[in-house]
Amino acid sequence: MKIVIIGGGAGGIPTASNIRKYDEEAEITVITRDNKVSYSPCAIPYVLSNKIASFDDIVMRTPEDYKKKNINVLTEAEATAIDAEAKIVTYTHEGKEHTIEYDKLVLATGGNPFIPPMKGVDLDGVFRIRTIDDGKAVKE
Repeated sequence: MKIVIIGGGAGGIPTASNIRKYDEEAEITVITRDNKVSYSPCAIPYVLSNKIASFDDIVMRTPEDYKKKNINVLTEAEATAIDAEAKIVTYTHEGKEHTIEYDKLVLATGGNPFIPPMKGVDLDGVFRIRTIDDGKAVKE
């Protein structure tokens, strides 16, 4: 069985791990826009306040760790289309468009921070924090 999971955050990665726990043969691919997986976004403020030394300290596992469990994690990849009838996901990765077939598809895309409709939200020095890269931008 081929399983594609779109989203590598708090929903996608645990889903992949739980599927693997119950099915050793499934082909599992996780597609995520982020360049890191298996970290807690709730820990980002602790790095910013120096209660945790670095952003690396909040990353619990890497894509290579999941590869050892036979879970393919594509970081810095973005799903761009889903053909539910043909069971195909189109995605971009490393500047190229790819497709992947699936038997089961999991959408675990999470959310986006609400940006209030007010003056100044687009100014330099105004940040939204959702990812480690967002936290690094604040730190800089």
